[in-house]
Amino acid sequence: MLDEADSNLDPKASAIVDRIIAEHDGTVLLVTHNPERLKAVDVVWRIDEGRLATVEANESESQVDN
Repeated sequence: MLDEADSNLDPKASAIVDRIIAEHDGTVLLVTHNPERLKAVDVVWRIDEGRLATVEANESESQVDN
């Protein structure tokens, strides 16, 4: 589980995190407020007021809004 894993990282370090996630052979649960980070995910789970609101296949980053 990665909770805002790149929130305080410079672009070079953030790219390393991206590479590690991409190369990981398993499930990654990623918490983020950064729409750019969601471009590489397969499924988006949205939490609203502490409850699971929706689960969607990530067909396009245009589905993701703050």
